[in-house]
Amino acid sequence: MKKEKLLLIGIVVAVLLALVAVGTVLGQEPEKTGDEPPQPNPTPEVPVDEREEKAEVLPAALVGAQFTYQGRLTSSGGSPLSGQYDFQVQLWNGPNPSTATQVGATISVNGVAVSDGLFNLTLPVTTSSFNGRALYLRMRVRPTGGPTWDTWTNTQPILAVPLAFSVRPGATIGGMDAGNGNLYLRDSAHRQTIWLDGGAAWPVIGTSGNDGDLTINAGNGATAFWFDGDTAQLRLGTSSGNAGDLIIRDNAGNNTIWLDGNSQTILGGLHSTNGILTLKSNYDVKVYLDSEYVGDHITWFRVFRNTSATTTQELFRVEQSGLCRARGAFSGSSLDYADMLPVAGSASELEPGDVLVISKKKDFAVELSPKSFDTSVIGIYSTQPAFLGGAGLGTQVVNGVPVAMGGVVPCKVSAENGPIQRGDLLTTSSTPGYAMRAGENPPPGTVLGKAMGELAEGTGTIEVLVTLQ
Repeated sequence: MKKEKLLLIGIVVAVLLALVAVGTVLGQEPEKTGDEPPQPNPTPEVPVDEREEKAEVLPAALVGAQFTYQGRLTSSGGSPLSGQYDFQVQLWNGPNPSTATQVGATISVNGVAVSDGLFNLTLPVTTSSFNGRALYLRMRVRPTGGPTWDTWTNTQPILAVPLAFSVRPGATIGGMDAGNGNLYLRDSAHRQTIWLDGGAAWPVIGTSGNDGDLTINAGNGATAFWFDGDTAQLRLGTSSGNAGDLIIRDNAGNNTIWLDGNSQTILGGLHSTNGILTLKSNYDVKVYLDSEYVGDHITWFRVFRNTSATTTQELFRVEQSGLCRARGAFSGSSLDYADMLPVAGSASELEPGDVLVISKKKDFAVELSPKSFDTSVIGIYSTQPAFLGGAGLGTQVVNGVPVAMGGVVPCKVSAENGPIQRGDLLTTSSTPGYAMRAGENPPPGTVLGKAMGELAEGTGTIEVLVTLQ
């Protein structure tokens, strides 16, 4: 039988990869274009629901892992052959099979049509074979169905295009010993919009004119996680029924801090542990929001200050019962103490500064003073009390007014019993709601307080120190 001779012309057809991406993918260092790591430019914030939705382009099918090899088959005399032939192809990691290792299994391609010596092989391979290393190919041939194979040809190097199998989906993109491995995605304007930097170990998203966003979508396609590079915001949750929560767990896997986007609450101290929120100022003042036993009381809010490098001093505490304890004094902008008391008539008919008496018509109520030297006098309608009793949580006085029973408040006064001098004792007057000078030896129980201002004639308003006598 005439012996065939196989002449290798070279690889001419490109690799087909299952790689679908937006932009250009480079598996080595890019050209130096002067691009710097992109910095986002300020642009108006766009709500999640108003962001433009772009149609997703999907391939009809993924191409297989294979490449095409062309060559020329001649007889031992150099004449081109025609007909049906079987081929066997091997890949090696070195040029000399006696010292190299075969990569993958031997590939058989049968019934190949050869015309005037020219043939075209489609070789199925495993993508793991193409990992960036140098590979060499050799083959042998026989007439289709023939009993004897020709000898193996000399190995030929596989050129660069099939090595692109190393960047198909699932592959590792890395640098060589002399450089870092980077992955770039570019937009239609050839700007780097996504940059995975193997040397700096960071991803960069965004470019000049386009801020970088990182979004993760829920199963229904709604954006559930949005890191907005333009507004520097991290948003959790969707507008389609999924609340955004941020959960922090301890080393046992228990939820210890929970920011609940649906209920708009911050939960701490779950799973039988105390939840504590601590705030610390530059001056070492610490504020604790917790639920911890201090003595026999459960505290909910505490304020401390550092007295030394190792000790603290409690300044203020709110206990579970609502009791407040302080190391110092409570200070307000006003000068009086008042109680919130119901009004026998309509509270809207009274004004700050009115002199009030205990009501003759209704229990636990006050009314406008109706006469002079009234022993039922109780105080003055306070303008803005420094401390107000009877108005705490859980106690709501309906139709009430703050009645000053101590301290200094503005008071309506009349000069009907003579000009009022500073230090004069005051009592109720015949003018409803007004005080007047009490004079010498007023009846017991009629003194409202002492004048801290003067009124020569008529009526007016002066500051009065409330001292019921």
